[in-house]
Amino acid sequence: MPIQEVLLPIASSQKEAPPETTQWSPANPYLFKSGRHQGKCAEVMMFSALGYWRLAYILKMMDQGIEKGGGRMNDAHRHLRWLMGRGENLNPHLQCRYCQKKVSIFSAIGDSRFGYSISAIYTACRECHRRLADEEIGHSVSFYPIKFSSILKFRARADQDLVAKLIRDTCCTRSRMTSERAFEFFLNQCRP
Repeated sequence: MPIQEVLLPIASSQKEAPPETTQWSPANPYLFKSGRHQGKCAEVMMFSALGYWRLAYILKMMDQGIEKGGGRMNDAHRHLRWLMGRGENLNPHLQCRYCQKKVSIFSAIGDSRFGYSISAIYTACRECHRRLADEEIGHSVSFYPIKFSSILKFRARADQDLVAKLIRDTCCTRSRMTSERAFEFFLNQCRP
């Protein structure tokens, strides 16, 4: 029954946001105006595993373009940096079942071969997360912070979708996510 701790800063591979984006806050949700994602809202895309992957890739390509060409950040780049930063600082409303503090950790029970069991049931605060492992005797348990970059820690699409659903279940009150609701979530519910 191996227990794997994955509580280190997951987004450490991402670069620190430039000072111009740390204080910046958008006025509206970002809708892609052209390209493959034309008409889609970036904030809504964050709540699906595939959407998060795509946004992370787009931001990576934008960063590489600036590094190589020495260009400047446009509105799309600035908005995606803000959005990805907010996705790392979630403020879940669900309470720990052991001590009633807000949850910050979830456990993934299982392995990559047969899949993981990921649910809001398997969440706890940072102080109580070891108690989750004690309940799962005989199973492989890994711990991850509740943030969007945790989606990238799983290979199987089904497991990634479970992490995205877990984020919706622990942080949001409504199941249907419109562009306005998603924007308000990132603007108000996430810690700056």
